[in-house]
Amino acid sequence: MAVLWLLHGGPGDRTDWTANTHVEELAAPRDVLVVLPRTSPCSGYSDWYNSGGGGPPAWENLMDELRPLLESHYGPGPSGRWRACPWAASGR
Repeated sequence: MAVLWLLHGGPGDRTDWTANTHVEELAAPRDVLVVLPRTSPCSGYSDWYNSGGGGPPAWENLMDELRPLLESHYGPGPSGRWRACPWAASGR
């Protein structure tokens, strides 16, 4: 199974992909898991607050924590050959 991570830009949210593209109808007949992470606008997909610990943003949390969880349940298998991660521009 392929995994397509669709990351939104700021100041948008995950619904930008379904509202402004044909991703649902393109993915429906294919063996693909579409991931639309929910995050705050302009978060940059980072744990910027670091649970109150301060320090630099934890940029890796999205891929280091969420990716293995999803892939252990849905694929794409150990090779990970079928991943794509387009990111919408952070400006409009």
